[in-house]
Amino acid sequence: MKPSIVKNDKNLRRINSLITNNFYSGFIVDDKFELIRNHFPNNFRIIGILSDRSFEIKSDYKATMSIIRKILLIIFVISAIYFLIIQNWLVLTFFIVFILFDFIYLKIKTDKEIKIFTDRLLDLDKFN
Repeated sequence: MKPSIVKNDKNLRRINSLITNNFYSGFIVDDKFELIRNHFPNNFRIIGILSDRSFEIKSDYKATMSIIRKILLIIFVISAIYFLIIQNWLVLTFFIVFILFDFIYLKIKTDKEIKIFTDRLLDLDKFN
């Protein structure tokens, strides 16, 4: 189940207060929002996309990291195919382990970022 936030004025004010209280930087428009946590180092962003009457929340790398990651994955896949052809199994195993590590790391970190975002959003509800 994907986390989601109902689109109403109260939740939009909460998200806006996350930005004004300097917890996150980003933008909010009618059909989406994008937030980056103000914590060094942080290479992840929170994206909320409007579907029906609620924002579906997802997280991924920032734009620059996402581009670098895709380029490296393409290079690794091409290299893995090359090493498969020449039957160099040690390097091929290294590439596969690295790609699996990258996907697992991305999954863990995105879940963590979404949890931090929802906790901060709920904390604002307690104090307001």
